[in-house]
Amino acid sequence: MRTFIISDIHGCNDAFRLALKKVNLKKTDKLILLGDLIDRGFDSKGVLDTVLLLIEHNFQVVCLMGNHEQMFLKSLNDNLIKINWLKNGGKETLSSFLTSSIEKIPSKYIDFIKSFKNYHIQDEFIFVHAGINMKIENPFDDIENMLW
Repeated sequence: MRTFIISDIHGCNDAFRLALKKVNLKKTDKLILLGDLIDRGFDSKGVLDTVLLLIEHNFQVVCLMGNHEQMFLKSLNDNLIKINWLKNGGKETLSSFLTSSIEKIPSKYIDFIKSFKNYHIQDEFIFVHAGINMKIENPFDDIENMLW
């Protein structure tokens, strides 16, 4: 089994799919996505659709939360965060869904992003989007450090 780790796809579905093709991803491989699948690039929906398709076809995919997914989810209930999210790539994400309103993004995608984990442990490795605070008793309690 091979393991591939990709971070910060940021809505660049063509490059993401090209990378998967280049490594000839197989169902016996593991793909760990370290967050920030969305925002900035013009095809965040396409990235999510690609990942959902891989999962639907029984590829081993682990999706971790990044700060952009966190901003997206918090934007659903907080207009101040929504303003910041829109300035940091959220407009491009909305555009990829052919909408200007976060409320019109289908729940399938929101639920999928909500399912992302904050960390993944495999063998002797800990995977996160940003960092781990080893100065506290339980580093896995510091979600902000893992995402930012």
